[in-house]
Amino acid sequence: MCANASNRAWWLPNDWPGISGRLGQCATGTSATAHRIGCAGAATAFTGNATATTPPHPVHITVEGECKFGPLRSNGFGDFAPDDPAAALHLPDELVAGLYAWAAGIDNTLNLDVRDRDDGKYDAEWQRLFREGMEPARQVAHELGPARTVTYKGLAHGGLAALTSVTWQGDREL
Repeated sequence: MCANASNRAWWLPNDWPGISGRLGQCATGTSATAHRIGCAGAATAFTGNATATTPPHPVHITVEGECKFGPLRSNGFGDFAPDDPAAALHLPDELVAGLYAWAAGIDNTLNLDVRDRDDGKYDAEWQRLFREGMEPARQVAHELGPARTVTYKGLAHGGLAALTSVTWQGDREL
């Protein structure tokens, strides 16, 4: 299991299609059984009432680009995908696709940067990715409304640009 497994785990309800085949014996039990899958793929059955086994939906969401991590994160929830059912964001497909494309661009640029090892060669691309991340973050805030806050933090480990922090609550910038 990874060192930060508590922040990198997903909760799956017992009634997901095919779950019993993938998790074996632990998939048996009542409908209140949920399965916590850590980053090493180990699963454990967790029983109790449904509200006790369901993680809270993230209320304060951060949009931050970091290689090999989901573009969204929240304290106590970890990083997650924009269409993660446990987060209950219900974002439009176009916005989800845009966030995935932004995250893939970060992964690809870092891979090229490491491969080429040419200082400054990808600076323009990093600046473009930094600028492009602001709009999807604003759109996430708009879609989620005033009940949740969304903060854009740019690119992780992004030098001075890493000091960026813009927060919205619905359409209102805080």
